Amino acid sequence: MHQNIKSVSSVLSVEARNTALCDMSAALAKPVGIAPPYPTVPNNLRLSFDRAAKNLATKHQAEAFAKYPELRAYAKS
Repeated sequence: MHQNIKSVSSVLSVEARNTALCDMSAALAKPVGIAPPYPTVPNNLRLSFDRAAKNLATKHQAEAFAKYPELRAYAKS
């Protein structure tokens, strides 16, 4: 799927009026209490994503949860 996005800044800017809810359940789904189907190997990319998601969830709870409800799992972990 090609969305013709030139830069992340243009999508996140206030002028972009990007207020539509986004379903990130497939990307952020973290099963609770269930082992993953395959062993996960921590790597810098995954660790960085987890840290960024936790920071977003804890620092901007109301706005983050309104747009990305799946981030609640990161705020609890």
